Amino acid sequence: MPTAEAAHCSSDAPSCTDRPRADPSVLLSPVLCADGRLRCPWALSTPDVLDDHDTSWGIRPQLRSEWFRALSLEILQAGLAPGASVSRLPALEEVFSCFDPRIVAGLDDDAVDELLLDRRLIRNRAKLTAVVVAARAVRSWSGEDWQRELEPAEGTDHVQAVAGRLREHGLVHAGPGTIARLLARTGMTPGHLDGCFRC
Repeated sequence: MPTAEAAHCSSDAPSCTDRPRADPSVLLSPVLCADGRLRCPWALSTPDVLDDHDTSWGIRPQLRSEWFRALSLEILQAGLAPGASVSRLPALEEVFSCFDPRIVAGLDDDAVDELLLDRRLIRNRAKLTAVVVAARAVRSWSGEDWQRELEPAEGTDHVQAVAGRLREHGLVHAGPGTIARLLARTGMTPGHLDGCFRC
């Protein structure tokens, strides 16, 4: 588990505070952290984001539950502060049965109402419902199915192509931003900057 020290940049390394906030190049270079590792700058947002970056982000899922977890996290994360979904991962694993899409697909409106009362969760009805809708669409998918659906189509924008493909399967709240993060989270597109120790 990363330590609090590891989440801070060393004094002689580039960091978000070393450059003007308006300079976008800060997002294009890895940051040297106190543990001696280079990381993507966004990894330093919160301890939960740091842990996610170091252990999960960019790794190709093997199990259907891992694919569904990645999709669920990004549906719930959309439009929120960094780490909003991963900081709630233990509670989400509990209420979504370790992200088994076959079980989540069976949740009804009453179950969603109960989830909205759980202060540990992101209590947004549209997003929680979108997770259930997604589960119903993908509950029979194998790992091979997931990879096929998330692969780029020749001559098309990868993100737009996947977003359109998933909408055809009935998914909602799966716009380009959510899909771009899903592709990076699952290693379908590069998820780390060149130089990051995770590359």
